[in-house]
Amino acid sequence: MIIDYYAVLDIPRVATLSEIKEAYKKQALKWHPDLNSQDTTKKMQLINEAKEILLDPEAKRRYDIEYLKFIEFKNQKEERDNSKTKSTGINDIFTTQHTYSTYVIKDDVLEMLIKKARIKAKEIVAEAIKLSKVGGNAAYDELKTSLKSWFYISVTTVVLLLLLLLLSK
Repeated sequence: MIIDYYAVLDIPRVATLSEIKEAYKKQALKWHPDLNSQDTTKKMQLINEAKEILLDPEAKRRYDIEYLKFIEFKNQKEERDNSKTKSTGINDIFTTQHTYSTYVIKDDVLEMLIKKARIKAKEIVAEAIKLSKVGGNAAYDELKTSLKSWFYISVTTVVLLLLLLLLSK
């Protein structure tokens, strides 16, 4: 099985490191769970997995070699199927096929690097979701503490003013 990481990030195969980073940030913002009502966990994992592979020089080198073989395989399959439909990029990447289970990666090292990237991507997304939930609770707790402080200061001020009024008579 191979995943078209370039399609996931909506970038060309010849993208520079800065273009990959920029595309990652764009997709991560677009599909961030805090900004979407639907569950985007799997999409975020896929985006992070793509980033992990494409920003690692050795993984990218190996992936590019395998990717060219995959493109050749895909083109031959399309010719055999007499089908010319192709993905149009990230806009439909999560509604069309981006994982090709009929293609088998032949590079064992790349396969291992992809497994590591997949694990790391899951950890990154799980941590982001955890921090998002904690961050929301922390903000609420901070606001509650601020309001309590304000209330106590206000009550203290009113009591002191009443005492001053009573003492001044």
